[in-house]
Amino acid sequence: MTRLLAFFLLWLAAVAGGAQRVAAWYVIVTGEEQYNATSDRWNFTSLLDYGVDLRLWRGAQLNVGALTSYIQHEEGYLLPSPLAVSNVDAPTSPFRIAVLGLSQQVGPVSLFAGVSNTVINYFADPELAFFVGPPHGIQPTLSYNFDIATYPTAALAAQATWQIDTAWRLRATLYNGAATDRLSQLPRLGQGALLMAAVNRHDARRTTEAGVLTGRGKGDDMAAALYAYHIEHLSSRWCLIGEAGAHIGDNKGQAMGLPEAAAANAALGGIYTLNERHSLGLTTRLGVFDEGYANTQMELTYQYSRNFLTLQPVLLIDHDNTAWNAVGMLRLTLAIERAYPEVGMEKPKISDK
Repeated sequence: MTRLLAFFLLWLAAVAGGAQRVAAWYVIVTGEEQYNATSDRWNFTSLLDYGVDLRLWRGAQLNVGALTSYIQHEEGYLLPSPLAVSNVDAPTSPFRIAVLGLSQQVGPVSLFAGVSNTVINYFADPELAFFVGPPHGIQPTLSYNFDIATYPTAALAAQATWQIDTAWRLRATLYNGAATDRLSQLPRLGQGALLMAAVNRHDARRTTEAGVLTGRGKGDDMAAALYAYHIEHLSSRWCLIGEAGAHIGDNKGQAMGLPEAAAANAALGGIYTLNERHSLGLTTRLGVFDEGYANTQMELTYQYSRNFLTLQPVLLIDHDNTAWNAVGMLRLTLAIERAYPEVGMEKPKISDK
């Protein structure tokens, strides 16, 4: 708690006393009540996500972000699945570093060195974050089979991003192969390195990204994972989302009779936006993982937003090799974000969390 208080006071001082150096700041508070109607079990989980970006010299920033999480019952209590129920679920911790590093803009190229994670770097599209289920955004073929830095963990990282033009972006990140959520272990190198790279095309109507992750998998053999997603805005109200991923290499897939593939995942969904306050989403995902484990999820979610508040009831139908489960969730989110452009500079973008 001492470290959390010290960080929070430092952040307040940066916002209040050094306003001319603050490029952006954010505070996102999420609380979620969960109920499994099949097993008659309740759970509560919450997340505090906060941070600040400080200007240093021309084109350079210090990026700092932290997490505080609470869960009433540990993962696996509400739903006996290797995949979490919600993308907020994480072991209780008063303080975790999500991002801590230096970024430098050099023309169309942005460089970063420090501590970071894949959610900030590769899966920040708001359409992916609309759904509550954790397999949307970061592909489970990445997080399930590699010790990659994804929520709630982070790792030392070096990243280069090339904004080729207004539509095309190329990004590559070298992560330490031992992701952790413990502050004392973040500086330690171990388990080699993981290389992740992706090409992204974005315009007003559609976003497409395809990427690869390669390095030593959890099976201790060299492996690779491929992923892709496409977001298509058919109109101002309708949006379609498709996702796919596959894990290639190591020996995990042999239990499924797939000697060269350890896992595969695919999802298809859509979002209907009635107006700026009301949205409805439906998605279905199928995943096949090591040792013959298969999991299918269907999520129906409604979102009501007003000012800084978002209310989101969710129905999640989960089926694995042995059982069906029906889970209801009610999420309340308070999000406050501010960006302060320099005089004569374009307003900087706050990374979606």
